[in-house]
Amino acid sequence: MNNNGLNSHHRLLILIVLSILFCIPPISDAQIKRGKRFAQKSNCLDCHKEETFEGSIKHKPFGDKDCESCHKPHGLVGVLRLQADGSDLCYTCHTQESLGIEKPNKHPLVEKGKCLDCHEVHTSDHKGLLKADSNELCFKCHTRTDYENKNLHAPMKDGCISCHSIHGSDHGMLLSESKDKFCFTCHNASDSKLKDAHYGYNITNADCGSCHTPHSSAVKGLLGGNVHAPVGDGSCESCHNAPTDSEPFALAAEDNELCFACHDQEETMTEDMHAAVSSGLCLDCHNAHTSQESHLLAQPVNDLCAGCHDISSEMTKMSKHAPALEDCTNCHSGHGKTDDKLLTVTGNDLCLDCHADMQEKLEAENVHSPFADGSCLDCHKPHSSDFAKLTITNRSDLCSECHDSPSEWIAEKSVHPPVKIGQCNTCHDAHGSSHAALLSKEKNALCESCHDDMYKSEEGDFVHAPFEEQACDNCHTAHASAHEPLLVEESGDLCNGCHEVYDTETVHTGSVHSPVLANECIACHTPHKGKIENLLVDKTERLCLSCHEEINTMLETQVAHAPAGEKDCAGCHNSHMSPEKSLLVSAVPELCLGCHDGDDASFTSKHLGLRGEQIDCVKCHDAHAAPDEQLFLSKGHEPFISNDCEMCHVKADSQEEK
Repeated sequence: MNNNGLNSHHRLLILIVLSILFCIPPISDAQIKRGKRFAQKSNCLDCHKEETFEGSIKHKPFGDKDCESCHKPHGLVGVLRLQADGSDLCYTCHTQESLGIEKPNKHPLVEKGKCLDCHEVHTSDHKGLLKADSNELCFKCHTRTDYENKNLHAPMKDGCISCHSIHGSDHGMLLSESKDKFCFTCHNASDSKLKDAHYGYNITNADCGSCHTPHSSAVKGLLGGNVHAPVGDGSCESCHNAPTDSEPFALAAEDNELCFACHDQEETMTEDMHAAVSSGLCLDCHNAHTSQESHLLAQPVNDLCAGCHDISSEMTKMSKHAPALEDCTNCHSGHGKTDDKLLTVTGNDLCLDCHADMQEKLEAENVHSPFADGSCLDCHKPHSSDFAKLTITNRSDLCSECHDSPSEWIAEKSVHPPVKIGQCNTCHDAHGSSHAALLSKEKNALCESCHDDMYKSEEGDFVHAPFEEQACDNCHTAHASAHEPLLVEESGDLCNGCHEVYDTETVHTGSVHSPVLANECIACHTPHKGKIENLLVDKTERLCLSCHEEINTMLETQVAHAPAGEKDCAGCHNSHMSPEKSLLVSAVPELCLGCHDGDDASFTSKHLGLRGEQIDCVKCHDAHAAPDEQLFLSKGHEPFISNDCEMCHVKADSQEEK
């Protein structure tokens, strides 16, 4: 290394770095990507073509091509990034003062900051960049039919904004003038025709809304849909002083007394009456002149009731009673009490007025005692509930108030799914039934409702007798069990009750098939129906060899004993138990001599002159398969393997008896 300067490697590295630095363009140029997509003097409309924005009226920033007044120019592709969020962006140009938004009464959408629910952001064919004509836009939230009855208020033809402010107002209902003065901006109270139409009464200070609807009406003169008889007859003096009186609109009598001049007080003022009737004025609930509601109610009936009764929160629950949702007076009287809670009919009779099918349940052979002797409200909520069918709690807890606790069932090893999920009504009718235990169908036929695939049998099927007779409850319990699958007892014990599979003596003295010993009958048998005789789950040979795999290997690789090779397991073995070892159908050599002639000269010559009945065959031969054709056991004494039996044994013919 040269100690007075840099070595050649260092000098080369410095030259490379300097070359790169000189090649980099100025920072200002580096900010613009040149080419097809961007140019140094480009704007958003080079890509976002102006003609794709339809509408003759343009938002000023869009018309000025000043996209960045609303949008941030950079960010991930496909992500819209605004300079501010929601209405805050709009208020950077359109001040709240100029829009009237700071006023006490605001349009709900303005209050929520949802400008874009009504306005377009780029272009529109409607003034104010509205998404539609002003009336059509209003009808997206307001029910059109309420505003388009036969008789239409003239200003409606000019649009909603002829009377209402669109963003905010100092007056209720967003009116552009106070309610008491509003009508007289168009109507002259001194006009003789107007005065005649009001039977000589000076309406200068009157509340026009007490008789007239502001938008449209099915009744001439824009009167409410329901008109109080004196108003319709022009008999204003039935209730008010004469038009010439110094106080023409004063009532001719005080409070409710005026109403009872026409309406039957005894019918309305009952012994136990609605608090609103006993302590208030009729006009707390009714309009005196006209109303869009029946019975001249001041509001829709449920809204009226909600003014005193907190029903709104209750009616938000999952399950709602339709009559309660529709009209409180479907069940309750508005004036007098005929039963508790102002119900119009006593007790369960009220429910049965609508639920006629429940009357049939009440007359059924088996009736649920709470339904027969109690009140519907013992189990159901009258208005709404968090549970289906308006039950006061979930089915499981409800039923357990009288019946065994489902928690005990659920703790069992095997639980019926309807029980597990608390759906007692899947099987039981909660009111009445012609079947025992209030089952919705005949006991065992009910099972088919869910397990229908199991019941589909084909020609040639072997069917277990209890299943064919639909005696499901002979084997299964309905709710829960300590034994799978819902068995009334351990499967082996259950099967042995009819089939007497084994006896105690044989269990202790003979041999027992291990599935039988383990009470696992269904390891080999199907309990309902099957394609194989004796309801076996598979053909005998495959079934046996599925467990005895070592024998299957021997049969595939060695010389097979004919019965084993033909997979005739049942020819030699019992399937359940036997007094003989290895489940044999009879003792050896008797079993072997069923096929082999033990007295034949050829046989005795190979067995030291012994007859078959004198020999224990399995001491020398494998009953299934072996490496050689003589089926000798794979491990043997050397003289035996060499066929030199006489080395140890003496032939039987040289002895008197062996």
